[in-house]
Amino acid sequence: MNVIIKEVEKTADSFGNLVKLLIKFAQEHDMGKLSAKNFNFEKGVRWIANCVECAAWVVETESGEMIGSIGLYLTSPWYSDEPYYADGWLYVVPEYRDSKIAGMLLEKAKRALPYQVR
Repeated sequence: MNVIIKEVEKTADSFGNLVKLLIKFAQEHDMGKLSAKNFNFEKGVRWIANCVECAAWVVETESGEMIGSIGLYLTSPWYSDEPYYADGWLYVVPEYRDSKIAGMLLEKAKRALPYQVR
């Protein structure tokens, strides 16, 4: 399986394809009161855009189909002003979950981002 992992391009087409991919995530996500099945689309788009601005990658097949993604954002805990990266999502489409796609995304994020933000 040949795949390409790359930073999310800041283009309308790339963003639109990422939103479509993450709608699949939302449709699968069912955790009681935290269920994403009836998510707020506008809030979701803002959340995705925030992560894309901060740090986000996708995995694509050779034909350009997005099959996985990770998005991170900067935040800090209530007890400190020290920023850190938190995950906005980590998603791999069901057909590729037995592959190493999720691990590839996590490794890419770990290698690409500084351990300390400041």
